[in-house]
Parts: sequence; C-alpha cells; structure tokens
Amino acid sequence: MNTLIHALRSGIEASLAPFDALPPFWALTLISALSGVFMLWVVGKTTPQARVEVARSRMASAIYEIRLFLDSPARIVLSQVRLLGWSLAYVGYMMPAFLLLTLPLGLLYFHLDVRYGQAALPVHTPILLTVATAPEVDLASIAPGKLPDGVRVTAPPLRLSDEQAVILRLVIDRPGTYTVPIQIGDETVDKQLDADPSALAVNPDRVSGWDLLASYGHEAPLSGDRGALAVSVVHPESSLSFAGFSGYWWFVYWLIVATVVALALRRPMGVTL
Repeated sequence: MNTLIHALRSGIEASLAPFDALPPFWALTLISALSGVFMLWVVGKTTPQARVEVARSRMASAIYEIRLFLDSPARIVLSQVRLLGWSLAYVGYMMPAFLLLTLPLGLLYFHLDVRYGQAALPVHTPILLTVATAPEVDLASIAPGKLPDGVRVTAPPLRLSDEQAVILRLVIDRPGTYTVPIQIGDETVDKQLDADPSALAVNPDRVSGWDLLASYGHEAPLSGDRGALAVSVVHPESSLSFAGFSGYWWFVYWLIVATVVALALRRPMGVTL
C-alpha cells in the first residue's frame, strides 16, 4: 500500500516539476486552469450526458412551474416534488465523476499546499518536532541523534504517554535544508527540516500507511517497522498572495479559476454540467 500511494504522489510531484520554473502566481494560475480542463474531461467521460441534459431541463421546468402557478398551492407542491426528484437524479448522474476526481484532486491539493500555502521554517525561533510511534515503543528510547551544524536542541524531550508521542524542541540557527536523525531504540529515522526561504516546497510530515493520503510533503514514506508512525513539524503560513487569497486560503483561488475555466469550456468540449 505504501508503495502504491507513494507512486501516485511521485507521479503528481513529477507532473508539477515543470511549473516550478514559473513565478508562483502564474504557476498556480496555469495549474488551476488545467485542473478545470481535467475535471471537465472526466465529467464528460464518466457521466451519462444525455440523461444529465434531461435532468437539467426537468429541473428548469419545475422551477418555471413554481413561478407560473403561484395561485395553485397543489401545483406548487407537485413542482417542488419534481424539482427534488430530478435534483437527486442529477446528483446521482454526476456522482461517478465526483468520486473519480476525489483521489487525484485530493493528492494534488496536498502537493500544491506545500508550495503555495506553507512557508519555510523560521530561524532563531523554537520549533516543535513531533514523533508519533506504535504502542509497543518505549518512549524513553526516543531522542535526537547527532544533529547537523545549524540545528540544536533547546529542551529535553517531552514524552506524552497518553498520545504515544515525543515532542522535541529545536532551533534552526541559519536558513537551509537539514536532515535530523531521531533515535528510536537501536534504529534511526530521518526527518527533513526546510528552513530555506527559496525552497520550492516544504516537507511538514513524514508518515506511513493510509496517512500518506492526507499528509504533506514528498519525503519517502516511513516503513513503520522501526516503530515511528509519523514525524511532523508545523510550518507557518505562506506570505504568497493569489488575487487576495494568501496563506492557507490559496486553494480558493485554485477552485475559482478551475471552475471558471470549466464553465467557459463546457460548450467547446461538448460537456453538459
């Protein structure tokens, strides 16, 4: 499972690589436009277009009937029932496309967020690195390994037995990308710390299993056999702005542009929405 999910993530990462050469605003704009084209293509290929058109027509006629027969409560109720029925049919026809788009767009969101929604780690400021482990791991055996020059520990490890996790407080002295080793008994797990403001993407989490579907960054997944289930650090919001949307709200711009492009191209591509 780890291999399959990591392969999907690697494929998305490779497809985004050419856009990294562009300025962030234009890169996200182009990715958003292509997302709209992709969503429209999937809808056209996976939905019964003739039935979708019929459902839309029946919904419109039901709305017109409600406006035309305001003096007939019985007709209004009947029209509302028809509107509800055809609305449910419309949603049912579109559902296959929604389901098929969930995985690729969900993974794409996480890969975009580490580029446009999160910034590099701050320097000269304490950061918390959390190590979540399997229940059988002795938390007392977890400690930072030999840290690279430029990273230092500022407090003893905080062990949370109720959460089966250990929190390490670190400080990065100068910008850069560092690999921090973490001792778990006789084993060592590495975690990348991104404190380089010029980095194209950051890596907040290194996880294993199904958590790969809802995690950030593109580090290799944890195998889980060393006891560590997740190693994570919280990054600050990005200062990049996209038409007024910044920080963790960048995805609103992504959705707006993708939707506008999909609506603009639905007739040229022959797709009924």
